[in-house]
Amino acid sequence: MTDTTPGSATAQPPATAEHTRSHRTCTTDVQRTVQYDAHHYPHPKTQQKRLERAVLEHLNLHRLLRAVDLAAAVAPERPYDAAMSAVQRQLARLIDERCVQRTVIAHITCYALTARGAHRLSEYRAADSEHPSAPWRSWSDVRPGARRLGDRTNPEHSLQISQVVIAAEARGFTAWTEAELRTLLKRPPLVVDDGGERRGLWPDALVLIPTGSTNQLCWLEIDRSRRGSQRLSDLAALVRSAGQPVRVLTCRL
Repeated sequence: MTDTTPGSATAQPPATAEHTRSHRTCTTDVQRTVQYDAHHYPHPKTQQKRLERAVLEHLNLHRLLRAVDLAAAVAPERPYDAAMSAVQRQLARLIDERCVQRTVIAHITCYALTARGAHRLSEYRAADSEHPSAPWRSWSDVRPGARRLGDRTNPEHSLQISQVVIAAEARGFTAWTEAELRTLLKRPPLVVDDGGERRGLWPDALVLIPTGSTNQLCWLEIDRSRRGSQRLSDLAALVRSAGQPVRVLTCRL
């Protein structure tokens, strides 16, 4: 005789209150874990976009950089090997997408922004209209640097300046290159009087070092060759001007 009681073949014992409470608690714990991981550990694609944006911004700002400079600029908190590995992977991807150009100058492998890379950076900046507090330096216009590689008369000097500025920023200081200062100030930050002749001087790099209630400025001149008499005269006037006020920004924009 066949049992025809409805649901007899699939009937399950009713869930107890303890079983239901345990299931809900487990589900809640899983949800909390997922939310915590999403907040503290962004999705890999999000991390990749952030790194790509940082690489493009620094190449646009400095025009020409080595991989080690980019690693120090975009990931100063990481160990050297981890930072270099992440930057090299990102550079390889951007080179394949023709957003970055690799070149060798004086036996030094460097990277510069292409027109396609400048366009991608412009798209990132256009999206910043929804986030006006973006930390990037808005005064640096988006321009490809790869087009001007052949016009550079002393690219090694630019690389050395960028290296010093990035190293200072990695230590938490505020620093500017001469190109940035010329864009921001319009006029020389220091005017010296040399034998009745007033001349404006621009540093190769300027580092702002906070010291308690006051700030100190480190004026950097980066040279590896002997300059002419006018250059030596300017350096002598610069030394005599130690302690004079210098026109700089009071905050980092």
